[in-house]
Formats: sequence, C-alpha cells, structure tokens
Amino acid sequence: MAEHRVLERIDAWQAAGLIDEATAERLRAAESTSAPAPDARERNPLQAAGALFGPPVTIVELFAYVGAGFLLAAWHVLATKPDFPEAPNVVDLSIRWLVPAVAFAVIGLIGRSGSPQMGRAAGVAFAIATIHVYGLFEGLLRPGYLDVTEIGVAGLTVLAALAFRRLHPSVLTQLTLLGALLLLATVAFRWLSGVVFGGTDTFDRPPSEATAKAFLTMAWWLIWAVGFGLLARQEWRIGDDAPPSSNPAEDARARRGRVTRLIAGLTAIFAVTAGAMVSGNDGRALPAWLGDVAILAVSGVLLAIAIRFGALAYLLPAALGLIIALTDLNTQYVVERTGIGVALVIEGLILIGTGFVADRLRRVMARRRLPPSEAPPTTEPPPPAEPPRSEPPSGEPRPAAPPPADAPPAEPSAATPPGSGDVPPEGPADAVRLGDAPSTEAPSPKRRRSRDLP
Repeated sequence: MAEHRVLERIDAWQAAGLIDEATAERLRAAESTSAPAPDARERNPLQAAGALFGPPVTIVELFAYVGAGFLLAAWHVLATKPDFPEAPNVVDLSIRWLVPAVAFAVIGLIGRSGSPQMGRAAGVAFAIATIHVYGLFEGLLRPGYLDVTEIGVAGLTVLAALAFRRLHPSVLTQLTLLGALLLLATVAFRWLSGVVFGGTDTFDRPPSEATAKAFLTMAWWLIWAVGFGLLARQEWRIGDDAPPSSNPAEDARARRGRVTRLIAGLTAIFAVTAGAMVSGNDGRALPAWLGDVAILAVSGVLLAIAIRFGALAYLLPAALGLIIALTDLNTQYVVERTGIGVALVIEGLILIGTGFVADRLRRVMARRRLPPSEAPPTTEPPPPAEPPRSEPPSGEPRPAAPPPADAPPAEPSAATPPGSGDVPPEGPADAVRLGDAPSTEAPSPKRRRSRDLP
C-alpha cells in the first residue's frame, strides 16, 4: 500500500508540472527497485497461507461474513419441509437452493471488479453459489449410492464451478473448482469400485481382490494428482522461489498456481496412503512395509520436484507423507517389540526432525534467487572512458577545463576573487554535474521459468 501511495504522489507531481516525465520515470524506477517488502513465505508459513487470499481481513469484513452465514442458515431452516416426499418438489427445492445460488452469484458479479476485499467476498459468494447448485441438482435427481446419476450431479457441479472460475479468477474460485473435481473423482471411483468389485464396500474380501483394489486406489488418485499438477503448471510455470512479481495479475496467477500445487501434492499422498490402508479378510491387502515404502517414494518425488523446480507448495505434502510412513512403521514394528514408551520417543523425534528439516529447506528455497550476473545484458553501449588527466606539479594552479562549444561565456562574479574560478572543486564533486543524477534503474532479477515445472 505504501508503494501505491508513493506512485500516486509521483503522478500528482508530474500532473502539476513540478517534475518532468524523465524525472518521474526515474522516481518510479527507484521506488520499484528499492528494498521490497520481505516475502511472507520467508517469515512465517501461516502468514504465507493468509497471503494467498489477499489483504488481511478487516473487522467489518469478518462481521459481514459471519452475518451472511447466519442469514443463510436462517434461510435453510425456514425453507426446510418436515416431510420427504417420494417425488421431488421443484418449487420447494428452487426456493431452498436456487434462490440462494442466484443471489450469491449476483453478489459475486457485483463485487468481482471492486477492491481486493470485494474480490475476496466475490470468491466466497461464488463458492456458496456452487454449493447450492450441487444441492439443487442433488435434490432434483436424487441419485442412489452407486448410481451413475451421482457422477452426473458432480459433473454439473464442476461445470458451475468452472463457469464461476472463468468469471472471477481467484484463489477461492480455484479452490472451489478443485473441490468440485475431487467430488467428481470420489463419486466416480466409488461407482467404478462397485462395478469392478461388487456393489458393497466391505472388509470381507479375498486377498487377491483386496490387493487389486489397493493398486486401483493408488493408480486412480495418482492420475488425478498428476492432472492437478498439470493444471497448476498451466496456471503458473514460474518457480515459487522466484522474486515476487510487481504485476497484480501475475501475483494472482502465482497464488492460484501455488494452491493448486498444494492440492496436487496432498492428493498424491492421499492416493498412496489410501491404497496402503485397504484391508481384506486377512488384514491389510499390502504388507505394511510395502505400503510405507510407496508413501516414502511419492514423498521423495514431491521433495525432488520442490527442490529442483522451486515449487515450495510440494514441500508440505512431502513432509506429511514422510511423517505418515514413519509413524506407520513405528506403529507396526516398534510398539510390539519395545513398548509404547520407546515408540512415543521415536514418534516425537520423527515429528521434530521432519519439521526442522522441512523448515530449513523452506527457508533456503524461499531465499534462493538468481545471481545478478545471469540478468539479461543491456543493449545500451557503455559510456566512453575519459582520458587520464595529468596532475600539475605541487604549487602550480590547475588548468581550467575547456567550456563546451555551445556554452555562453561565464560572467565573473563580484564576490569571487580573480583567479579563484579557475580551480575546479576537488573530491567526489568532480564527477557530479548539474542535471545529471545517478540512474536508479537496475536490471530486474530474472524470473525462474521451466517448461518442466509440474
């Protein structure tokens, strides 16, 4: 905010004629290259998480959200019918779900082009509208537990979230779209499992069927995790360890890319964890050590991507997967041999060690910048070097510099004694002339780009 106020003052000075255009450009360049505010990612992960959603929430905004939540709850309480008829009542469902969906969609359309706080409120409104769209289709179609109609309802919800995301690109609408996609993936996998392994989802399965379901679970969710990673790459291809952009549009795209990478990493960890925990008649479908090795492998891949491409968002899922795998190994193989006391000590060391290593990696990656020598070279030719001047012997007057050809002859001042004007000033002032100011423009650091960034 301080930078914007300074730029507004510079524009006002230029409009009032106090400074010319060249001076205004130098001042703007000096303001943009002056010590930027430290990135929230380097200070505190909680501050970084809050910065994803824009400026801090004000008291008025907070009470507005809480009040809107109470009004929405009152609407659903008053619109709820005690009976549950066999056929859906279109009028009642429209009053309960369609009216709030349209109302919040209109609120989002009004606030999406306002201030950052209004833009955030528009994202919240579009998210609530998407939830009500899902409730409307769920009430109208009434799909069964393993009904393909449930996939259709989730697909319609994805279309609604995608439309709101196109109308208002923000972190909240991006999260809403990702949530709708996860809903679609969940209901589709549940239907697919029912078709392949039977209509009931119980633990009474033969070992071969349980093993097949474990591998199917891993493969299904890893495919969705890769898809989310490609979506994040399409949103923002620049590494998170690059300098923050001064362009608001680029900064918003970077936030959406980071949150999408985070969801992709968490989905990958969930994929192998859910597959490792699939059980049958004889307990787990996969041996505990084999499932934990799979979790460690996926965590290692996420950590390698985070370090190689500067994708800080993958660091948290990698640390979470490491904790899950080591905790499961501790539970399965240490508790029975050493007792609960030693296992608790090992678990504490696992948590402390993983947190310390993850924090150190985060700090190193957040502070990593490209060296200035890799900045693109300037096209301006270097200034011509001045010929060396020979110093006169001690005691003799210095020769006066020849005046420019187009300069008028200087009038001697009455307060200046004769001969004193022939001696130029000594010291650093020799290199400073009236009207010349040192350039404050510095080559902007080269942003980290990679076509292979997930």
